[in-house]
Amino acid sequence: MNKIFLELESIEYTIGNCHLHIKDLPWPSTLTHLSIIFDYDGYFDRIQRSLVHLSSLNSLEIYQKEKGTLLPNGQLWENLIHSSLPLLKIFKFYFQFEYSSQLSNQIEQVISWFSTPFYVLKNKWFIRCDIPDRYHGRAILYSLPFSFQIYTTFQGSIIKTILTLLDDDNNDFYTNIFSNVKKL
Repeated sequence: MNKIFLELESIEYTIGNCHLHIKDLPWPSTLTHLSIIFDYDGYFDRIQRSLVHLSSLNSLEIYQKEKGTLLPNGQLWENLIHSSLPLLKIFKFYFQFEYSSQLSNQIEQVISWFSTPFYVLKNKWFIRCDIPDRYHGRAILYSLPFSFQIYTTFQGSIIKTILTLLDDDNNDFYTNIFSNVKKL
């Protein structure tokens, strides 16, 4: 690998369908910030495996552009962070996933995985989950404050929203939840 690449501290990487053949994502061990944008949730395993050797990482952003079939699993992320990313202070994510109102426990399970003391109390990593009021469809789970430039809204349906924010008077936090959004 190129010497300059091996010394990088920050990377933004987009994974598209043309990258299906890639088995591993070799990152420089010097990374302190990594932003990954992907469309297919089949990349989850590869992405998570690629982070195992990034013990210097202190900022991670994960953005899923398309609806996936896998539920975002906060328990897997928590285990990965505990075991491999000891310096991680910033964890921003945006996951889209398929759900069915017949299986309402799906949403409850996802929320519980991202609502542990590790997320809420220790790291103060809060989430919001937007669920359209339909029989089935796409739910969106993301970290707060919303850090990405594109925010997807549900048109023509009532949205149920679940938050894990702590009950406090930090008005700056609440007023800046969507300050980065540039496109709806």
